[in-house]
Formats: sequence, C-alpha cells, structure tokens
Amino acid sequence: VVRDDQDSLASIQLDRLTVEDEASLMNRGRIWQLRAAVVGAVVLAAAGLFWMKNVDTREVYVDAAAGVAAVHSNQLQAFLLCAAPGGDRELFSSKERLQGALQSASERLGKGYVRTLVRCAPLVEAVATGLAAVRTPSDVAPQAQALISAAKDLQQTVEDGVTVPSYDSARVQALVGKVATSVAAYNEREAALAVALAAHTKK
Repeated sequence: VVRDDQDSLASIQLDRLTVEDEASLMNRGRIWQLRAAVVGAVVLAAAGLFWMKNVDTREVYVDAAAGVAAVHSNQLQAFLLCAAPGGDRELFSSKERLQGALQSASERLGKGYVRTLVRCAPLVEAVATGLAAVRTPSDVAPQAQALISAAKDLQQTVEDGVTVPSYDSARVQALVGKVATSVAAYNEREAALAVALAAHTKK
C-alpha cells in the first residue's frame, strides 16, 4: 500500500511539474511575443520618422524651387517690363527676343531710354534681394550663389547705364546687348538651380 501511495504522490508531482513547465513555457512565449511587439513598434516608429524626415527634406527643396520661380515671375519680370515697356512676356523667353524687345524700346524712346533703363535699377535690385530671402539647402548652395551673383551682375550692368550718353546710339545699343546677355546668364543659372532642386525631390 505504501508503494501505491508513493507512486501516486510521484505521479502528482510529475503532473505538477508538467503544469509548472507549461506555465513557464507559456510565460516565455508571452515574453518573446512582447519583445517582438516592442521591436516591431520600434522598427515602425523608426520607419515613420525616416519617412517624415524624407518628406520634410523634399518640402525644403520644393519650397526653394517655388521661391526662385516666384522671384522670376515677379521681380525679374517686373524689371524686364520696365526695361522694355510695352513688351510681351513671351518676348523675354530667349536672349535674342529680349534683345530685340530692348532695342525696339530704345528706338521708340530715343534719348530718354537710358534714363528709363536706369530708373529700372531698383527693380533688378529686388531680384537679388528676393533670391537672398529664399531658403535653399546647403547642397545646392553653389547653384544658388551663382544665381544671386548673376542677379547682381545684371544690377551692375543696369546701374552702369548712367554713364552712357543718351545721344550715343552705338553705346546705347551696346548697353542693351549687355543687359540681354546678363539676363540670359541669369536664366541659365536659374535653370541649373532648378535642375539641382528637382533632383532631390525625386528621391
């Protein structure tokens, strides 16, 4: 009888160990599930932050491109319309067309054209000021600075017109050619900056 009791007790102890082992295994499984959930949450959070950072970064480039385009549409176009009064915006699409529009304006206004052009200087100064206010990322700083330099060169060309005698048609036409060349240089550098900005928005 004692043996039967001992066997029964041993069986109960084995059952108890089995239950405890199962509970331990279940707890371990829950711990691993919890760890996996935590790791998953961390990975998702990191991915979310990375995505948001990329979106924010792209926004900087998009905003910069919009700012440069606004300067062109507003300040630069205002100067061109001042320098070639009565001209059409489509005439400013190329150096040759712009030079033709400026020459037509100088012939129409005669000796008063140089004074008209010099009065446009504050408008071209606003181009450089407007560009300086545009927030551009550091990796496109060379292109942005080159565009600002082009705007300042254009401004200097216009301001130098004050030394050109209005009666000297040859020098007036030379001045017109310099203005057209400066605007063309500005447009080229603006296009280079636009390409650099667009390259980052596609990433």
